[in-house]
Amino acid sequence: MSPLKSRLRYVSVGLILWVLHGCSSQQPQPYEAVFVPSENPVLPIKKGQEYTFGYLEVPENRQVSGSNTIRLPVYIFKSRSANPTPDPVIYTVGGPGYTSMRAAQYMQYYRYLDTRDLILFEQRGTQYAQPNLACPEWSRAIALTNRPGITERASDSLMNQAALDCRNRLTKEGIDLDGYRTTESAADIADLVKALDIKQYNLLTLSYSTKIAQTMLRDYPEGIRSVVMDSPLPLEVNYDEESVKNLMGSIDAVLSDCALDPSCQQAFPELKERFKAFLIEKTRQPLEISLT
Repeated sequence: MSPLKSRLRYVSVGLILWVLHGCSSQQPQPYEAVFVPSENPVLPIKKGQEYTFGYLEVPENRQVSGSNTIRLPVYIFKSRSANPTPDPVIYTVGGPGYTSMRAAQYMQYYRYLDTRDLILFEQRGTQYAQPNLACPEWSRAIALTNRPGITERASDSLMNQAALDCRNRLTKEGIDLDGYRTTESAADIADLVKALDIKQYNLLTLSYSTKIAQTMLRDYPEGIRSVVMDSPLPLEVNYDEESVKNLMGSIDAVLSDCALDPSCQQAFPELKERFKAFLIEKTRQPLEISLT
């Protein structure tokens, strides 16, 4: 199995659904987003940490009149300071498709709370959002394609069918897949800020969610005090098309630097050639590891 083939199997389900369903060009419809507090958080929080949990309720597709309402879980953690600054940090993670909620269990380690509130925002379609667009069909197909003897053609067929099966199931469940895109997630955060009457805030984003941050800077700049983009992806970059090329380019640069450094070259002679030979060998005869 080549590194490229292996990597492409893990293309985000969210990306697949977006590509399959295409884009909508309809006009935005009027609505009012609301934040509804809840006494039943999705994950337990350690005692001593003051917080509010609730759901942001927004249209599934803002471009469609009468769209379904979706619910996005939100934790609002209160600052440990007696006099916190008024601008909270809003944190959402990457993937695309990973949950932001797991960080809620580790608030004692977040130093942001020493000076201000910290808000965890769950993106639409992810694990604890309602609805959750998980694709078990995709996971099952990945397991099948990793079995010994599977051909590349059979692997591609399994993955293609899994994506279609997932899309068809979600559509039959009444989910409007046109609503699950970066621009809608950015609008969700803008609606959260409005619903909570936040005048100024700081965005903390990671990997894929840096695209959400860039979209917000473009479309909803009002009230943004600062933005942190950890491992940013430019809006025009398709990660799944370019990541393998970038990874191999970085590895090549490191190995070339070693060849030009006498001490590294002495410790690891002909490292680039040996690494290339290793990849070729393991592509022809992959390592097999038994997993439970």
